[in-house]
This record gives sequence, structure tokens and C-alpha cells, in this order.
Amino acid sequence: MLRHKFYTWRCERRYGISTGGFIHPGELGVTNSDATSYVALQYEYLHWGLAAIPFTPSDVVFLDYGAGKGRAMAVAAAQPFRRVIGVEISEALAATARRNLARMRGRRAGLVEMHVADAASFPVPDDANVFFLFNPFTGATLAEVTRRMHQSWCAHPRDLFVIFFNHREFDERIADEPWLRKIHETAFCGFYSTTS
Repeated sequence: MLRHKFYTWRCERRYGISTGGFIHPGELGVTNSDATSYVALQYEYLHWGLAAIPFTPSDVVFLDYGAGKGRAMAVAAAQPFRRVIGVEISEALAATARRNLARMRGRRAGLVEMHVADAASFPVPDDANVFFLFNPFTGATLAEVTRRMHQSWCAHPRDLFVIFFNHREFDERIADEPWLRKIHETAFCGFYSTTS
């Protein structure tokens, strides 16, 4: 526990951001019943997950669903990715993310964008090829986001890579979807790739 706390403190200092805390959706005025509570993924897992991306960094367009205070976006923006996009339903969390990203140290990404939107209505960018999700929502919202990802892939065929932490429900959603296959799994995370 102490090691984890020290590593988190060190990473927050390294990036120059503050992303801790646990917040229930109701405390943020979020009425979507599919939304889950805010808590940031541990830095160890973030670094591990992003290291698995199989694309050349300059080709990566990284989309973080449920971006919260911007921790995953900051870690992604420290890479030489072409574009980093965050989608967050809470205006309060998105405002904090924007402040964090504006002051972060070591930014290398070309473009960094934060959008306040319900993920179910957010149009998937034609060039997005890495999707990051840390248990941001469930139910109908997850089903619609999955449908939109598939729709985007059909309209603009490209290699996609999905990193999903706490992925059990996502596995159920794509069980009969041949367009996306799981390529790696741990107890807490799944990596997925489009089929060729």
C-alpha cells in the first residue's frame, strides 16, 4: 500500500497533475444511470496498458471514454501520439481534466482534446484507433458505444485496439461480434483487436 501511494505521488508530481479521489455520479449531477463512480486507474496499470499498444506512436489516435480528471489522458499525452481525445459526461470532472492537461509537464502528443458529452451520443472520430476504458459506464451506454465503434470501423476500415479494464460486461457485449477479438486477458483487463 505504501509503495502504491508513493508511486502515485511520484507520478502526479512528474506529470504536474492532481487526479485522485472517489466521487459518486450523483455528487457530480450526472443523471445517466449507466455512469459509474469516479476513481482513477492506478498509474502502474496505465503504463502497462499503454505499453501494449501495437501501433507506431505517431499513428495513434487515443480515445479515452470516461476521462474523469484526465489521468489516462495525461499519461497518453506524454507519448508522441498524433491525437489524444477525452470524453467525459461530468462538466465538473472535464473542467478539472482541462486544468490538469493545461499544466501537465512532459506533453508530447500533437493534439489533446477534452469533450463534455454522453459517450452514447459522442461520434467516434474516423481516425480513432485506440480506445481506452476503465469501467466508465455499463448497460445501454456501453452497448451504444460498442455499436458506434463497430459502425465507425465499418465506415472507415482500419486496425483498432481496445484496452478495457474491468471488462466482463464488455466481453458479454462482443461475444457474438466477430469484428473484434480478445488477444490478451488478465483478471482485470482485456486487450482487443479488430479482425482482418
